[in-house]
Amino acid sequence: PYVPQFYLDQQGIMWLAIIKGLYAFNESSNVCRHWKTIPGNTSSLSADGLLTLCPDPTEPEKYLWVGTEGAGLNRFNKLNGICLHLEEKDGLPNNVVYCILADSLKNLWLSTNRGLCCFNPEQKTCRHFTDDDGLPGNEFNRNSAMQLQNAELMFGGVDGFVIFNPAAVLQKEAPASLVFT
Repeated sequence: PYVPQFYLDQQGIMWLAIIKGLYAFNESSNVCRHWKTIPGNTSSLSADGLLTLCPDPTEPEKYLWVGTEGAGLNRFNKLNGICLHLEEKDGLPNNVVYCILADSLKNLWLSTNRGLCCFNPEQKTCRHFTDDDGLPGNEFNRNSAMQLQNAELMFGGVDGFVIFNPAAVLQKEAPASLVFT
């Protein structure tokens, strides 16, 4: 099957995100484990269609962040298989999460169908960026992201790509809302 993304962790486990769930292959023991959505179980993966993986920026030995094709973001506990689900109702701009990259400030940057999202895993807060903020467009693509050697992040979308320094972007204040009295 098509493997959108894989990740080799510090313990030598190969994690695979595919359209049929999450797989972990331990080459030294030759054991492969599989996790998928279990209907009615809110601690399983929120969907089987997975697009991206990213180790947790603070606890990579414990957590893996998983982006789905329409069911939001999952924080997967590698030790027990329990997932925390985050969706639009929790502040995500969209439930399609194409790519996830961690920055040096321990934030996760998510590319979606409604722009980029800077997600702070510790505080569980989101800050959204769209074409109103200077992005070339709001719809991004799967497998179109990378961290550059200078810590800048690059995301590709249907209208081009964007390269930015996360620390510089986050230093800028969000535009103030106008209030008429």
